[in-house]
Amino acid sequence: MVGRDYVGGLVGYNDADGTIDVDYTLIGGSVFASGDCAGGLAGLNASTALLGQTLTVKPASVQGRYYVGGAIGANVVDPDTDITVGAHSGSTTASARSPQRRSAAV
Repeated sequence: MVGRDYVGGLVGYNDADGTIDVDYTLIGGSVFASGDCAGGLAGLNASTALLGQTLTVKPASVQGRYYVGGAIGANVVDPDTDITVGAHSGSTTASARSPQRRSAAV
């Protein structure tokens, strides 16, 4: 998957009311954003519903400038519960490396 901003393996921008009603599995493949918000599943997530789902996301690589993550590039919601973070088997590369600007695989 290739794009500028909000690039994801399934969803570029998941709005506050957005849900994913499929069993989603991504193993392999690459996500590249020349701009911001790149993730193996979603470039940007604004929905708490997405955080409660169990999805398999293991892209070979995710690249972007800011807000880059193996599953979700940028998450702008505060979850009510803990999120389980699994291992991301591929590479994740961001131009700017700051703890506030890089998210972990979910």
